[in-house]
Amino acid sequence: MLMKEFDEWKTKAECRTNMKGDDQSIHNYLYYEQRFRNAIAIPHRARPVHVVGYTAARIFEHAQKEKEEGNVRSNFLMENDDNKWQHWLPEEYDELIDPKTGLLVNIDGSPSGEVHQHDRFGWIIESWMNKNFNKGWPYNSGRDEQ
Repeated sequence: MLMKEFDEWKTKAECRTNMKGDDQSIHNYLYYEQRFRNAIAIPHRARPVHVVGYTAARIFEHAQKEKEEGNVRSNFLMENDDNKWQHWLPEEYDELIDPKTGLLVNIDGSPSGEVHQHDRFGWIIESWMNKNFNKGWPYNSGRDEQ
């Protein structure tokens, strides 16, 4: 159904855009037009997939700007102290991570089973993951396969 809809939208100038992530508009259209059988909406950060794209991109933009300006005030940009390695995000986003493991969590505090678009955190998450990987962090299971 999605491919058929994508193909149809491609033929209509008013439905085309160069915006990244425009597939979401087609998903929304199909959902709200009730074209998916038995589909249900799951609240954000309530399982099974935690989509962090928008939030992660805003955090990354802020971090990039801070880094470029040389105004490093955020803990996540400074060299992590081994006692605070779990705090890789700015303090205002503490509710997104488990204070003991640094893992991204659902709204109820349970670990997010799958984190979609985590790459939008850019070098913030990459450097944190690499540092923990090198220390033998116990949550490395799928990293070796990437």
